[in-house]
Amino acid sequence: MGRPKKPYDTQSRTYDAWSDMKSRCLNPRHQAFARYGGRGLTFCKRWASYEKFLADMGEKPEGLTLERIDNSKGYSPANCRWATYKEQLNNKRNNRRIKFNGVTLTVTQWAEKIGIPRFTLFARLRAGWSIAKALNIAVHKYKQIELTPRLIAKIKRKRKAGQSTRGIAADLGLSRAAVIRTLERSPSQR
Repeated sequence: MGRPKKPYDTQSRTYDAWSDMKSRCLNPRHQAFARYGGRGLTFCKRWASYEKFLADMGEKPEGLTLERIDNSKGYSPANCRWATYKEQLNNKRNNRRIKFNGVTLTVTQWAEKIGIPRFTLFARLRAGWSIAKALNIAVHKYKQIELTPRLIAKIKRKRKAGQSTRGIAADLGLSRAAVIRTLERSPSQR
């Protein structure tokens, strides 16, 4: 006769999220077990039942994933929510968090908030800049200039005349990196 039909859809995104949560916590062969069950993370007894998980969390919205709000705690109604991928990335244990003026954000969140590339902010902090300096110095924006043969020749002439790469960049409104890359293509001109 077969098994009785379940009162819920085992093919739904919500069921998949619940099932994967259980596997991460209980199945040592799951690829993420070491980061979940292997660290002692579990789910509340109530959530052993899919129906109760569904009642607490509701259907999984399109584009969202199950997230633990506090990564040091397990899965429970008080510690879980549906979150975007971006929110998940900002809630990882290995994120570097910075506190400035009473506000704590990840480096990526600060970079986005102040409008600079996150790699620039990471580089500034690695170079030993204070948090205040790293967050408050604007990034110089260079205009996009096509490196035409005429402009390349001009860069090479200026370098041959002994001008520094920094000086050439300032004179021509280019980034120093663009000048250096141009010169590297013709090593005899450096």
